[in-house]
Formats: sequence, C-alpha cells, structure tokens
Amino acid sequence: MIFRRRLMVLMVLTAIAAIALPGRASADGPGPSAAAPSSPFVVYCFDRDRDIVNRMLASQCKGKVVSEEEAKAIQERRNQRIAHILNAPPPSEPEGLRLSTIGTAFFVDETARLLTNNHIVEGCKSVTVATDDQKGLPATVLATDPKNDLALLQVAADNHPVATFHNADTANADSFVAIVGYPDQGLAPLEPIISAGTLIRAIDGTSMDGNIFFKADVRHGNSGGPIFDSRGSVIGIVKAKVDTVRTYSATNREIDDTGVGVGLPIVLDFLRRNDARYRVEKRDNVLNADQIMTQARSFVVRAECWK
Repeated sequence: MIFRRRLMVLMVLTAIAAIALPGRASADGPGPSAAAPSSPFVVYCFDRDRDIVNRMLASQCKGKVVSEEEAKAIQERRNQRIAHILNAPPPSEPEGLRLSTIGTAFFVDETARLLTNNHIVEGCKSVTVATDDQKGLPATVLATDPKNDLALLQVAADNHPVATFHNADTANADSFVAIVGYPDQGLAPLEPIISAGTLIRAIDGTSMDGNIFFKADVRHGNSGGPIFDSRGSVIGIVKAKVDTVRTYSATNREIDDTGVGVGLPIVLDFLRRNDARYRVEKRDNVLNADQIMTQARSFVVRAECWK
C-alpha cells in the first residue's frame, strides 16, 4: 500500500512538473506576466507520447504545433485525470508480496478474459490488473504459450468492453500503427499511454516467423499491449524491442525504436485454442491517435506481477 501511494504521488508530481503551459512559469518559457507568443518561430509543441505541451522554437518541435486554446485544453484534461487518480480508492495489494514486473494486458472477450505476454506473468506468485480508474483486480492465468510469448488471464468482471481484432491476417506494409500500454518513463505510469508509429515487414529480409515489426517508441511496460491499425483494430500484441546493439553487430545497420509483436494469425489461433470469444470486425473509418486512445482506455489495463 505504501509503495503504491508513493508511486502515485511521485507520478503526479512528475506530471505537474513536466507541463509547460500558457500562463505558467516554465524552463521553456517566461512566467505569468509574459504574453502568448506572437512570433511564428515560437510555438506550443504537443508531445503526444508524453501528453505534454512545451513552448519552444518551431524548429525544435518534434511533435504537433497546437494553438494556445488547444494547449489550455490539454492542461485541463491532465488536471482532471490527476484529480481522478488522487481521489480514487487505493487498490488492494497481495499481502506479503512485492511488485516485481509491470506490463500491459487487454480484454479480449466479454467473459473478462485478457491477453498479455507470457514473460509478464511467468514465475509470479500473484497477478493483478489495474484499470484506468485504479481499481485492482486479482487475475488467474488460464493458459500460456511460452514459445509465442502469450498468456490468457481471467478476472471477475461483468460485461467488460473488449478489443476488436482486424479481419485479415496481415496489414499493409509501412502503414500507420499505434501501441497503447504502460511504458516506463522513469516511473511506472498509472494510466495508459499511446505511441504512434509505422508498420514494417522485416529487417534485412529475414523471416517474420509469425512476428510483425514496427517503428515506435517501445519501452519496458509496453509488453502485452495491443498493436492497432489506422482503424483501431488490433493486428498484434507487443512483446519486445529490437536489441539495437545485437542487430548492429549482426547486420552493421543501426535499428532504432523498432518493436516486435506477435502477429495476428498466432494471436487468434491461441485465443481459439483456449475458447476465448474474441471479436473480429471490418472497419472502414480511419481514426487518429486521440480517437484510438479514447476507445483503448476502456479495455487496456496494467498487468502486475507480484513475487
């Protein structure tokens, strides 16, 4: 309980300190007495992956340039989430155990079964999942597939929202993808974070072996999270990040920010073999990252291993 409370306080303080918004003193801009930037060279830059806005030179902005009104809306949204976290009742913790590993899981059928990686739950004395409202639920490991790094969990929940899977085995090469999970950013996040990227076929023409590769910001904690296509359908599950040093030694190529996921055919086969009533649907409407994040919040959870 003490660990969770300390983590929550540190996360809130980090989130507050990280924001550089209009009307607030910041290392990236002047204090309250300064007017909104009138120069086209100074902008409000929105870092979508970290959900923060900074004032900086346009040439230094690696995210999306937003208006002052949009920056204020982002601030208000963050303030509301922080207040929600602080006011939420503390989740239960397995007595006598410590939190060992944090990953991601997501609901795949309405009987409250969840998909995650085997390496997240392997060797755990207890497994719990924490929803976006910080409600902790004990989870039972129903099935595992160590070869493909998959695990199926069960929690006690009724009529829970579930992910929708893509209705074909593959997605187009070099197409938009997004991953949603709980990546480590110095502190383990208390709510899911989205990272947009690009789907790629293979590295140096090597066999995919049922895996998919994608360019995105993958960190510890993303494992077990869904990989979405541009229509918000799941096309795989994150399992690792490409080892940059090993890949360079083997290929003499620098491979940065490349993730590895379990491909859709293997995922669906695992779910079928374990009688999961997953949902497959053809979708036509293209979504942006914010829209994908909105839908993912209802079924993506934090997976916790206790030892």
